[in-house]
Amino acid sequence: MKHYEDYEIEDFASDDDFINWCLQPDEVSNKLWNNWIQSHPEHQTTVLEAKQLILDLQSLETEKNKTAFELEIWEKINEHVSKTSNRSKIRKLYWATSVAASLLLLIGAYFFFQNDTSLNPNENLAQFEWINLENNSGIKKRIELADNSVIILEPFSSLKYPSEFSGDQRVVFLKGEAFFDIARDTTKPFLVYANETVTKVLGTSFRITAFEGEKTVEVEVKSGKVAVYANVDSENKKIMIVETDEKMLIPLPNKKLEVTPNQKVVFDKKEDEMIKTVAKLPQIITKLETLPQFEFEEESVVKVFNALELAYGIDLEYDEENLKNCPITTKLKDEPLFQKLSIICAALSLEFSEKDAVISIKGEGC
Repeated sequence: MKHYEDYEIEDFASDDDFINWCLQPDEVSNKLWNNWIQSHPEHQTTVLEAKQLILDLQSLETEKNKTAFELEIWEKINEHVSKTSNRSKIRKLYWATSVAASLLLLIGAYFFFQNDTSLNPNENLAQFEWINLENNSGIKKRIELADNSVIILEPFSSLKYPSEFSGDQRVVFLKGEAFFDIARDTTKPFLVYANETVTKVLGTSFRITAFEGEKTVEVEVKSGKVAVYANVDSENKKIMIVETDEKMLIPLPNKKLEVTPNQKVVFDKKEDEMIKTVAKLPQIITKLETLPQFEFEEESVVKVFNALELAYGIDLEYDEENLKNCPITTKLKDEPLFQKLSIICAALSLEFSEKDAVISIKGEGC
């Protein structure tokens, strides 16, 4: 749970959600941040200064070479750090490093997408023997790849993959739906091309639903971290060429979202929009030995929310000060997460909603 009311300029400027809003605002993020600013007018100046810093950095000319671009980002950051003399040197250094890392990733996306060969392969994939497997049956098919990764291919789906992996990447192509359990290899990222999206992992498990003709693509994560890329600019879509046993033209991604367990990305091709949400049926991800008990006897509801965050790995956003004195007695068992929340909120006249993979809980408190 993020406590934005405790943020200073450097905290906002190194927060991925805040940077995304500054650089790629949409109706949802504009409403979210404008509402927050209205609710916290005392922080308006801090927010606007942080936003201006990010926009100043974005205005750097991206036609320069990568080294020059990075140097200008550092100069901009150092300018700001030098003006905040009341902060300790250690805090300045930490902030400058974290901001630079975030901004070089997000503002420097131009260089990343042009030069990251794992998204736009430069090696000759056509040299490999490619297997085209179509599942036209009514049952799932299990596929084991050369790196010991396992893919469960759903009915009426197809997968193209090489008989072996070599070079610095592992590439497959999906049409339809499949569950991936990828063997970890930090030297060879695993890439799934599916219906105008690219999903990149080092080793994790996730599900992709990407049927041709459908307007949306979904990537839902079971374990680990997954990066999903897509092109959300229908008026200016650059194309990258990927050659296997055939030449494929794929829109060059210009937006990236990272998702973790119990989260998913939905790419709406018609609306040119990528959003991150909570999975429909979140699963408990905490190991059994550290799993909290869900039996509460006159306990603060804050303790209940903390237990749910720990068990499911999902951010719950609420006013802790307002709710800390709200007691609840309940025994939660095998109910899905959203049903658990419904039970808790009904007992205390609270309401919850979900946006950008964060569940917000609101109410008058006790």
